Amino acid sequence: MVGIKTDIQVGLPSANRVLCHSVNRVTEEMLGVVQETGLRRGDGRRQRCQIRQISMYLCHVVLGLPQQEVASAFGYDRS
Repeated sequence: MVGIKTDIQVGLPSANRVLCHSVNRVTEEMLGVVQETGLRRGDGRRQRCQIRQISMYLCHVVLGLPQQEVASAFGYDRS
């Protein structure tokens, strides 16, 4: 899995954390297969970043989760 920290973040409802984790896994599976054939040396990090960014976007826009909760689920501080 790419992007989501496994330690427990305080203040984030576990249902939203699980939901973000699931979105990240599905995005990784869908995009990982498509992009795998074109990987060059050093592109792995870029691919992981793109997958994380797409996952965060989907969690916020499609699922309607607040950006603060999405950031927390992915281990980022939006301050």
